[in-house]
Amino acid sequence: MILGAKIGCGITTYRRLEQLTRLCESLPQDVVDALIIVNDDPSTPLPRRLGRAHVINNSSNLGVGKSKNLALRWLLGQGAEHLFLFEDDVFIRDPEVFLRYIRAGQLSGIQHFNHGPIGPTPLNT
Repeated sequence: MILGAKIGCGITTYRRLEQLTRLCESLPQDVVDALIIVNDDPSTPLPRRLGRAHVINNSSNLGVGKSKNLALRWLLGQGAEHLFLFEDDVFIRDPEVFLRYIRAGQLSGIQHFNHGPIGPTPLNT
């Protein structure tokens, strides 16, 4: 728990188990309090729990937007106060990123941040 608030992470995935596993392994265990994976591939269900993550297997392909909404609802139901959404191709390099985003929100008053690469980015840098 960072700054006395519960941190929740939601991951959406579709047919990328290797990348999903890499992301899950990169999440700092001592920072993330609630973790959910929403699998949008009904042809390849994941176990109901994947490590410490709760898993929702969509019965049909709902798309990333609806899958993220499912993750958000679950995280809010778990009492998460700071919500982080990831797609399965993300890898956490610095566990301090969670604290930095939370502090930036507290200092600026901005309640929603979005990060993504701009332009061509090497995958293994």
